[in-house]
Amino acid sequence: MKKPLYFALLVGFVCTSGTSHAVEPAREFLQGLRDRGYHDVALAYLDAMEKSRLAPQSLKLEIELEKAITLIEASRAQRDPALREKSLNDAQILLKTFTETKAAHPKVNSAVSQLGNLIVERARMKVEISKTVKTAQEQKKKKLAEAKPLYDEAFAVFTDLQEKVKVQLERIPKVLDAKNKQQARMIERRTQLRADYLQTQLLAAAIREETADTLEEGSAPFTKVLEEAAALYSDIYRKYRTRLAGLYARMYQGRANQRLGKFKDALGYYTELLDQPDEPAAFRDLKTKTLRLAMECWLHPTEKKYMEAIKQAAPWVQKSRPTEDGQSDWMAIRMSLAKAYKMRSEDPEAEKREVTNSIQSARKLAQFVAKRSGEFQDEAKQMVADLGGPDRTGEKPDPTNFTEAKNAGKAALNAFTTANLIVSKVPARVAAETDAAEKAKLQEQLKEAQLTVANAQQEAIDYYQLAVRLADDETSIDDINVVRYFICYLYYASGDSYRAALMGDFVARRYPDSAGARDSATIAMASYAQIYGQKNVTATAVFAEADTDKNKQLSTEELQAVGLDGGADKSGNGTVSLEELAESFSRYEVDRIVASAEYIVEKWPEQPAAQDALVTLVPFMINSAQLDRAQEYIEKMPESSPRRGDSELKTGQAMWGTYLRDSQILAQAQEQGTAQGDVAAEQARLTKLKQDAEKILLAAYGRIQETSKPDRTTTTALLSLAQASLESGHAAKAVEVLEHATLGPLTLANANSPHTAASAVKEETYKTALRSYISLLATDSGAIDKAKKVMEDMKAAIGGNAEGEKRLVSVYVNLAQDLEKQLASATPEAKRALSQGFETFLNQLGDGSTELSVLNWVAESFAKLGASLDDGETLNEDAKKYYQQSLAAFQTILDKVKLDDQLKTQVLLRMATLAGQTGDFEKAIGTFEEILSGNAMMLNVQVEAAKVLELWAQQDGQQAKYNEAISGASKAVWGWAKIANTTFKYQKFRDTFHEARIHLGECRLNYAMIKSGDAQKNMLNQATQELSVTAKLIPDLGGNAFKARYDQLLKKIQTAQGERAVGLKAFESKAAAGG
Repeated sequence: MKKPLYFALLVGFVCTSGTSHAVEPAREFLQGLRDRGYHDVALAYLDAMEKSRLAPQSLKLEIELEKAITLIEASRAQRDPALREKSLNDAQILLKTFTETKAAHPKVNSAVSQLGNLIVERARMKVEISKTVKTAQEQKKKKLAEAKPLYDEAFAVFTDLQEKVKVQLERIPKVLDAKNKQQARMIERRTQLRADYLQTQLLAAAIREETADTLEEGSAPFTKVLEEAAALYSDIYRKYRTRLAGLYARMYQGRANQRLGKFKDALGYYTELLDQPDEPAAFRDLKTKTLRLAMECWLHPTEKKYMEAIKQAAPWVQKSRPTEDGQSDWMAIRMSLAKAYKMRSEDPEAEKREVTNSIQSARKLAQFVAKRSGEFQDEAKQMVADLGGPDRTGEKPDPTNFTEAKNAGKAALNAFTTANLIVSKVPARVAAETDAAEKAKLQEQLKEAQLTVANAQQEAIDYYQLAVRLADDETSIDDINVVRYFICYLYYASGDSYRAALMGDFVARRYPDSAGARDSATIAMASYAQIYGQKNVTATAVFAEADTDKNKQLSTEELQAVGLDGGADKSGNGTVSLEELAESFSRYEVDRIVASAEYIVEKWPEQPAAQDALVTLVPFMINSAQLDRAQEYIEKMPESSPRRGDSELKTGQAMWGTYLRDSQILAQAQEQGTAQGDVAAEQARLTKLKQDAEKILLAAYGRIQETSKPDRTTTTALLSLAQASLESGHAAKAVEVLEHATLGPLTLANANSPHTAASAVKEETYKTALRSYISLLATDSGAIDKAKKVMEDMKAAIGGNAEGEKRLVSVYVNLAQDLEKQLASATPEAKRALSQGFETFLNQLGDGSTELSVLNWVAESFAKLGASLDDGETLNEDAKKYYQQSLAAFQTILDKVKLDDQLKTQVLLRMATLAGQTGDFEKAIGTFEEILSGNAMMLNVQVEAAKVLELWAQQDGQQAKYNEAISGASKAVWGWAKIANTTFKYQKFRDTFHEARIHLGECRLNYAMIKSGDAQKNMLNQATQELSVTAKLIPDLGGNAFKARYDQLLKKIQTAQGERAVGLKAFESKAAAGG
């Protein structure tokens, strides 16, 4: 576990070296460090040598090269992509420095070659990242686009080096005397240059072939680079066919043709090589690699020559040596041979015995591969599962050291994962199987697999834990942390979330740069999320254990008995309820989830795990109403992340919901006079919240519309976007979203999609669509027809019976109110254009219609149009026109629709109110008397009548009408005084009472102001006395909203009386004085 004390040794070594003629074993020591994997120590040693007086001059001249070589080797051992990239970047800088500053150095060719290989390594890293499952499609393309120029750069490096080596070779005489020392050295130099020249040709061809990995398969550029690579390999083979390197070039030529789909050509080259002798060992390796490629060709779907594959590979596998078993090429051949046997077993013409034998051979080969980690292990496990599962008979291993225990744990884990595959897949096969014998066989396999799952998982944990205990000073900490990661994973897989979280946190935070750190952190976060999901179950279990007296409350003593403190006591009553305990557990787990996720984002910001962490964080921020933080986390997600859109949808929808809720609260508070704090600041906050909601929803819409499929979340979020766009005056965008061909809420509602099946969703969709089309009436000639269509669809969805018709009327009334709000916030120009367009629509809609819901909506909408243009002072012609059109629409209802008495009364009431608003007060009061003559106890009608009388009195020359507003216009129309007296006795009408008393006071004040002398004084005193009586009878004056209005009214009266305007405080002073 601990590295040798090389730092101390090298310092002592540097400081105590002998005289100048002593030979320092610097290079041997350096290579020893690298061979043992102590690259950080090797770099420190090179730093020391660079400054040491005793270091060999030859080494000092090569410091940059040696450091670069060390960094490159270190990068290969580094499992973290970010750290690996940094090592390669540093190495590339050092190599360029060396080649540029020491062009005449004997090792410059080697340095250039290292540089070329390094560039290739960086290109390969980007290609590998593009292949990961979690990499988004756009990110894949980006990484491949970044890799292509790197391959081109590396190709140029080796092509240039090839020319330089060729020139250096040509400078050496062809005939040299080996006995001459100087010429002997030239012979050695020539031999090296020839090897370099061959190597650069091979590397250049290989790079050209690899460049194809960055291009779309089958494309013209893909074909071009592979054809170039094949030509380069062919040229090398032609020149070096008698040498091993030439034979390898032939194999690579076949591989390039294979990638081009020219299997016959490829197999022709492979067959040449397979006919070579098995010895020496180098030929054996060549034939193994060639057979691996040939097997791929024989088994390709266009070839299906499985018998040839078996004929060639089966005897070769029999010749394998123990030292070769774990090698990649041999694993590939075994896996391909297993596939060949499986293909043979699936041949309908194969005999039963052949089928059985082939399955056994395939399973045996696949099981051999599945036991060894590597690129084919997962595929082999899947095949083993498909062929009936592994054979786990035999004695369990008894490890005596770290490596044995780790391998035993790995074997148990492999058995566990393979058995899990069987458990997940075989039940479906059992259900589908009709042959009784085969069904029984599958059921037995399933039973064995279930037993393996139950046992192998704990076996793996036990072996891995043993491995940690058996680790010693020579065990790599990276290896130990990989084992800890597997323990963490197995805890998580077994549902032991607490242990998984603790182990994951330990590895991630204690050894953040180790191989398993990032994955451990991810599991820790997931484990805390699991615990959070189980918080109620856990809290219930803990509560049941701690509540010894069963009084459903935990005392301080009971909490301490189970190791808890009183922090969960939020009510402050000295005890903790089950709900409080569950909430405290929830807060802790949320904090741990957030901490884990933020750590991942901070530590590995460029890795897919960071995206997963950010996606995890967003819902928790939304649930805790921390929308600003949710937005911050989204901003950290890459623009190309496929998961960003979903987070934006959820956050934007939450923002929009918050905006609607808080706007409604503020509006109600302002209406009731109870708004507190800085209202302007709150309005500014809401405006920003609305803008942010629309912005983030628009971003999500742009991200998901081409790739996503509709679901409930997307549908409701896009409905929110349409509403937000409409609210911001972007009706065209709202329509675009609603009508989107695959995701549009209106499109889905019209198609009866289950995602809009909920009545509230469908209703809101139609309302939003109708508002959007109406908003476009002034600019879009097709909006009218679309609006009519929506109304028809809405009627079909909501109407259909009496209850539905009432609901439809309610929806239309709400729409009219929404329109009024929209008109209120519109600019004068937009208001006029919107009103004109809406008027056109209403007229077309009302013509010929006999449906109550439609006609009522037309009437109410005209009334709202009038109200939007009515400034409350002098009635303008536009407002009057719309009021009159509303009256006409209500009259149409009376003429065309058969109404019950209640509905008829409501229509007459609206007509009376509108008549008053148009200034036709006599008609209005006459209508009120008609309504009330049959039932004077309709308080809502009495209130509307009194309001019209009060409005009439406010007109020039009509002040006498204040008497009627106060005392009534007739026996049927009461006026404010009788409304107040009648409602005072009934608690349920208390709000109406206060409304009447306030209006009564306002009428007396306004009437008094046109009088003078004692008449004015008496009327003002009467108003004050009535308010005083009200305050005595009902001290709270109906609550804050009414109290504020009473206070304001009394201040106006006091001012008219020439007194100090103190409002209700005057009554309080008199009460204190005993008056």
